[in-house]
Amino acid sequence: VAVGDGCVFATLQAFSNATAVKHVFKIDPVTGNATNLTGTGVVPGLNSRIRTSQCKAVWGFDDGTTDLKMHYYPGTGTTIQTIDTVAKSNTFFGVGAPWISQGRIVYGKIVAGVPQIFLYDTTLASPAPVQITSYTDATMGVSSVQTDGRHVVWFRSKADGTLPELDFNGGVTLATGPTAVGPDLQLQLNRGQLLWKDVNGTLRYETAASST
Repeated sequence: VAVGDGCVFATLQAFSNATAVKHVFKIDPVTGNATNLTGTGVVPGLNSRIRTSQCKAVWGFDDGTTDLKMHYYPGTGTTIQTIDTVAKSNTFFGVGAPWISQGRIVYGKIVAGVPQIFLYDTTLASPAPVQITSYTDATMGVSSVQTDGRHVVWFRSKADGTLPELDFNGGVTLATGPTAVGPDLQLQLNRGQLLWKDVNGTLRYETAASST
């Protein structure tokens, strides 16, 4: 479930011939009525967490073809846009869920074997995926990418969690990253403020003016 700015999105799961099928619905918080956004096809369906902002939403989706899809819901109607695709053998869903804020979407995607961060800015007249990192180390993974609509930050480490760091769009790095290792949130970014836990287990609060 994703909730924000008065809108609710949820995954409802059914089974067909023992296959789990997960479609995405927009829920009316007043009536509880659900509007199907991804159809009724017998496909694996949702392949990441749903994120929402300004009643728009983004998620990863497996429609049963050779490519996985990054779905974007623009906030009205029932039409879904596919803003990126990738072969299942080279999936962006292995590097964390997408994030949306103020119309800007960020997500991880593996390019030529190396995890990278991408930006899709829906506020532009002709939006398109833009790679904002140029990593060359295939042994370092990325996850928990977030944006507040202006800043972008993500977690980066080896597969076993060693060499953890927090990286920012623009090249700034906090070399002492979080201790947690996993596919979901390891930090929180909001209005240019960052909350995270360092390798000593201490909560850290970062702003443009201070580090506490």
